[in-house]
Amino acid sequence: MKRLLLASLLIAFAASGQAQQPGHKAAAAQPAPTAAMASDTSRSTSTSKGDSFALGLLAAVNEHEIAAAKQAKSKKVSGPVLDYATRMEKEHGENLTRTKALGALSNDAEIRAQKVKGADELKTLGQQNGSAYAKAYMDAMVKGHEQALNLIDTKMLPSAATAPVKKHLTETRAHVANHLAAAKEIVATL
Repeated sequence: MKRLLLASLLIAFAASGQAQQPGHKAAAAQPAPTAAMASDTSRSTSTSKGDSFALGLLAAVNEHEIAAAKQAKSKKVSGPVLDYATRMEKEHGENLTRTKALGALSNDAEIRAQKVKGADELKTLGQQNGSAYAKAYMDAMVKGHEQALNLIDTKMLPSAATAPVKKHLTETRAHVANHLAAAKEIVATL
């Protein structure tokens, strides 16, 4: 009985080893990696948990700013508000690209909540039109960039573990502060 059990275990172990070999029919039956698997932080060894969290949170902020800029442009804003929206779409898009290049992005509950909050804000903002929309968009940009600075200072930078991620967050902070100053200047003219 023990020999039969031992033989069964050895056969199963050998079969699993063969299934790992390229070209073996059992290896082909395993699912191919997907983009979702590649971004899953539990599968990533190149990004620390803290870096992944900071990058995921920053990506959520960038995605929201890009979506807000696109919404503003679709609402036919003009003048300095249009220029600002165009700048936000471009600069947050570039930052998002750099953020993704640094490693895996976490999508934990706090980041998902940030995304839901952003979507809710956009939905509310989208109910406005004309000059009321332009004013509401710029007010949202002041508030959003103030909140982004707070997130960088209190969540992202303290979580970051590696020098490249810390450097990216520090550089991003300077850009966000600049965006905030520009938004305040525009709000003062509306």
